Amino acid sequence: MITIKKVQVVTSRTEYSATCDNCDTPLVHDAVASKNSMQFQDALVIDLNGGYGMFFDSLIRGDPRLVLCEKCANKLIKQFPCFQRAIDWENLKDE
Repeated sequence: MITIKKVQVVTSRTEYSATCDNCDTPLVHDAVASKNSMQFQDALVIDLNGGYGMFFDSLIRGDPRLVLCEKCANKLIKQFPCFQRAIDWENLKDE
């Protein structure tokens, strides 16, 4: 089971951590992406949204954004079948 160690609340869309939010593995920006983008090689970016009466209220905490390395993303996808269905996992893993 994945345990999220830290949640990075992104308030500025110009500076991003270059490590996995779960295991601190360094992430590499994609060759065509600028250094201020969220496009990392083999990474999964997850935006969490909330609202009044929901699991968390984004007006109080903002909208957290997580970036996972490939290893942690695979663990998450395998743990929750709903993610597998959402991204058509069976066809994607054969690429």
